[in-house]
Amino acid sequence: MRRFLGNALPLARYVDWSVTTPILLAGLVLLVFHEHGKAGEVGGYLTSVIVLDVLMIVTGLILSLAAQPMAKWIWYGWS
Repeated sequence: MRRFLGNALPLARYVDWSVTTPILLAGLVLLVFHEHGKAGEVGGYLTSVIVLDVLMIVTGLILSLAAQPMAKWIWYGWS
């Protein structure tokens, strides 16, 4: 656990989330497309879901690093 501005920052948790949640989402998306017989059309949709997931995790990390309460709310809303 790292410390940033006096607060504990669970950096390993964010790294773990950025690896595991895209894998879980990829499995769900592939399952849904397979069930509907559209396995060949998954590329763009899968990419956008994974990119948005990682973006959400990164904005959560920025939120935890923010020092000002207003900045925390802004990043919370963005994520």
